[in-house]
Order: sequence, then C-alpha cells, then structure tokens
Amino acid sequence: MHPASVPICAAATPLLPSAVAVVRVSGPNLSGALGPLLTLPEPRRAQLRTLTWDGFRERALVLFFPGPASHTGEDVVEFQLHGNPLLVRRLLGHLGALGIRLAEPGEFTRRALLNGKQDLLAVEALRDLVSAETDTQIRLAQARAGGAGVDPRLPPSAGALDGPGRSRGGLR
Repeated sequence: MHPASVPICAAATPLLPSAVAVVRVSGPNLSGALGPLLTLPEPRRAQLRTLTWDGFRERALVLFFPGPASHTGEDVVEFQLHGNPLLVRRLLGHLGALGIRLAEPGEFTRRALLNGKQDLLAVEALRDLVSAETDTQIRLAQARAGGAGVDPRLPPSAGALDGPGRSRGGLR
C-alpha cells in the first residue's frame, strides 16, 4: 500500500444548489485530522453529526470507511450535507485549514490504483464512463468496468459510428 502523506478532499457532487452535496476525504489517520471537526462514526454506519466551524453549524450524514478496506485503500470519510455551494466551499476551506488539501482531478482514483484497489483497466473504464456522451459509450464502459468485455445484449449498432469524430463503439 502507498498511503499518501497528506489527506485530500473534494466535492463529489457538482457545486450547484441542491438538496444534498457530498464531500469526500481520503488519507491516513483521518480520525486525528478531522478530530477538531467531529468524532467519526463507527465504520460503515451512517450517522448524523453536527459540524461546527467558523460560525457555521451544519448537520451532516457522515460515513467512515477505514483503510485499507475502502475505495482508495486509505481511510475515507464521506460527508452528506445540505447542497448550498457556498456552504460546501466553506467546509472544503475549513478542511484545508485542518491540513487536508484539495484533491487534484482524478486523485482519489490514482490513490486507489497505487494502493491496489483498482487495476488500470478499471480506471480506464471509469474514465470512459465519466466522459461518455452516448448510450453506447455508457454501455461499453459499464461492460469494461465489469471486466466482461462488451455486453452481448448491446444492440447491433453498438459497433457503428456514434457521431462525428468518434471511432467504432463510440470510444475516442
């Protein structure tokens, strides 16, 4: 396992007004890093916690996945809070003040790969799924993610061109 020395955080949902937003944190010893903000719940049990920082008081559903049995292979904490973009940015800022830096794009997945939680094929399938623009691209990426190759139930047109500039199967 290659645990990174610095915990990372990111909004896992778009920073748009919504009922719920998700913020994820990954890294070593998150109970210590997040100690000033909250006491972590029991592993894999969602619990409501009150987060208090800089004059803010937010009720959030919190989940804790201790490493190495997590997506990244490190401790992972997920906050589900009200989806006000300013509130989410303020929480991310406070996490930064606790020594948890903002993740670079793809960094959670990179850590999963480095820690042996995902192989390169799974990472590429995830990239293809996230960037898919057609139904065919989604189906192919999902089939790759499952490790089974192309789903035989795909329509015969699955191998056809999906649009300008796209190769067979719609993959770029």
